[in-house]
Amino acid sequence: MSDNFVSKHSKYKSFDELLSSSPFTVETAEDFEAMPDDEWDSFINQNTDYDSWKEMQVKAFEYYAKKQIEKGL
Repeated sequence: MSDNFVSKHSKYKSFDELLSSSPFTVETAEDFEAMPDDEWDSFINQNTDYDSWKEMQVKAFEYYAKKQIEKGL
């Protein structure tokens, strides 16, 4: 997830900043996977333009794909 996307859709400058501001300690991929989905979704809902982590991921992919297409034009 690009820093540009995160900064446009939250008060954070990067995904790392968003993650470090969450109530979770995440140092590994396993830590990230172990986070309770409902609590992470709640954090995303309260701190971004999206209702859930899934929605944010979908929109980030759409944003990325659009940027890639624009580069090719």
